[in-house]
Amino acid sequence: MTNSADCPPSSTLLANRYRVLKILGDGGFGTTFLAEDIQMPSLRKCVVKQLKPISDQPQIHQLVQERFQREAAILEHLGDDHNQIPKLFAYFGEADQFYLVEEWVEGQTLTQMVQQSGPLNEPTVQQLLVNLLPVLDYIHKKQIVHRDIKPDNIILRQRDHQPVLIDFGAVKETMGTVINAQGNSSRSIVIGTPGFMSSEQSAGRPVYSSDLYSLGLTAIYLLTGKTPQALEADPKTGEILWRHQAPQVSALFADILDQAIHLNLRDRFVNAQQMLAALTTAAPTVAPSTPTVVPPVATVVPTPHQPGAAAPTGAATVGVAPASAQPTQAVVPPISEPVVQSGVQTRSKGEWKTAALTGTVIGGFILLAAFVIRAELPRLFNASETTSEASPAATDSKAVSDATQSPSPSPDATSTPVASPPPPTAAPTPTVPTNATVVGTPGSKNIRSGPGTSFGVVTQADSGDRIQVIEGKYNQDNFLWYQVYVPKSGTQGWLASHLTDLDPNVSPPVSRPPRPSPPPPSPKPRPKPTTNATIVGTPGSKNIRRGPGTNFGVQHIAYPGDRVKILTSSQDRGGYLWYRVSFPKSGATGWIAAQLIRVD
Repeated sequence: MTNSADCPPSSTLLANRYRVLKILGDGGFGTTFLAEDIQMPSLRKCVVKQLKPISDQPQIHQLVQERFQREAAILEHLGDDHNQIPKLFAYFGEADQFYLVEEWVEGQTLTQMVQQSGPLNEPTVQQLLVNLLPVLDYIHKKQIVHRDIKPDNIILRQRDHQPVLIDFGAVKETMGTVINAQGNSSRSIVIGTPGFMSSEQSAGRPVYSSDLYSLGLTAIYLLTGKTPQALEADPKTGEILWRHQAPQVSALFADILDQAIHLNLRDRFVNAQQMLAALTTAAPTVAPSTPTVVPPVATVVPTPHQPGAAAPTGAATVGVAPASAQPTQAVVPPISEPVVQSGVQTRSKGEWKTAALTGTVIGGFILLAAFVIRAELPRLFNASETTSEASPAATDSKAVSDATQSPSPSPDATSTPVASPPPPTAAPTPTVPTNATVVGTPGSKNIRSGPGTSFGVVTQADSGDRIQVIEGKYNQDNFLWYQVYVPKSGTQGWLASHLTDLDPNVSPPVSRPPRPSPPPPSPKPRPKPTTNATIVGTPGSKNIRRGPGTNFGVQHIAYPGDRVKILTSSQDRGGYLWYRVSFPKSGATGWIAAQLIRVD
């Protein structure tokens, strides 16, 4: 514990700027204060963390100061780029003490929530994990391991009910720097909280999956209200036995948490994205393989095909040459049926006397044709390769010229070797045009087999990926979805429109579902229920239960300020008064303790 003599008293001014209001916490590495910035017109409240190195050796003070400055710079960068990490306002040193000034997050820690309202239900815990995993994915991509994830270090921010991750372990590790027996600097302690630490973190070798292990145990604490030390363990395997403490949790969600807290590092989730995919899809983390589908182009029209370039394949819209321009293969006349060149006089039945002279002339032409064909064969076989580079008119005239001017070969030409034409060169794979970008928080987005979350996941895309939007469609809930093609996986599916940023001037066709026929008018419209009470209490959610008492399950939650109508009242077994209330907006009903109700 920090010596009380080292703690600044209330109303102390630090760095001639930060007036201490009260102590928020006191631990082994220092003390945390709530303060106000007197140099800001609003007297902005902030959190000041006073940190003291565990070693008083003068030779390591400079080393600790350098590491402290480096870690403070990292915290500044993290807080500026993500709104679920507190912003760093300042850092400084005074009298061998180090100070961090951070954003004050108004709200409750997850520990305070459980202590006040009891264990949380599965949908609430699952939503907390879905909101926290992108934060872990963000810091892990910065090559940072938090190392101290637990309910005390997660605050549910009051203004937007978003979980905020606080108290990174790197600064604490810096404060634990000492000089070992060899004269080298080292860390003297392991950073983390017993019970929430994995085995590899306890050994001083934390990895990214160590944070997921701690997060899984945090979720189990929220569901059961019990710390890891209070839960039983399998005497044979060492696995934590917690499911009987939360029988209302579904088997699928319990399997995900068990994988996160598996003792064997290789059996856990590889990263935060993989765990998030398992939670959001309620399916195996590996997307099923699907056949490659090349979609049609909706609004993007490719430029005309240029000579010498590979033509696009698939169903994409491309320019097609007219039928007359199709490549024509020149055909060599069969040697067994020689063709006499036009203009040469042929013999008739009454000209037997001139047969010999005519045969001599024809034989000469045949010999000449043999030499011509030998020279022309390579060019004729390559005609199909060069035809695509010629205009349609030139191709037709070339084929006619070769057919009419090539004389018939002589029998001697049969021994002339004919070279086989070279095999055609494979055309390069075309690039599918894209017209939109995947957006949203960092992480993978589900591409589904239909327009809605009720359809299965066929593949995934990451924020920043380029895609091709084909068409849009409103589902039965009146939400717009786009049919897209993902080039990197070669898969077609549906993506929610709010996760799609269309390029300028792109307007895919959109269809709406048929409007349902209006319901018959009611003979007497029901009057809107009036309210007669307000939910009160400390900031945070309040449990609305199925019956009058904490032994009844939680069916939904409410917040201070919500208006309700009191329907009836009853006492629980301990004699405490409970109200059965209804919520006018949703029509839901349930029981809430009387001390959380202010009657009009």
